[in-house]
Amino acid sequence: MSEKKLGDILKNLYRDKGNKGPYYEAKIKAKWEEMFGPIIIRYTSGIRLENQTLFVKITSAPLKNELAMGKEQILRTVNESLGEAYVDKIVFL
Repeated sequence: MSEKKLGDILKNLYRDKGNKGPYYEAKIKAKWEEMFGPIIIRYTSGIRLENQTLFVKITSAPLKNELAMGKEQILRTVNESLGEAYVDKIVFL
């Protein structure tokens, strides 16, 4: 019997069902600090992926404005971490 990692099993389950959203949301949450660092994670109070749109709740208005100006780069970074261009849009709340 071959051993598989739980992450690989879940990944295959969501791919088979055609519903990658919950898997990708969990992956983004797990890698958020790695992608953007401790300063941004400190001001992030929520991450939600819905219909290929990533909603990120930022508690600092100045940081939210700064992140909004860099949306395209953030979108590229997120999609690179997923291994495909799944997220179409980012909304900072």
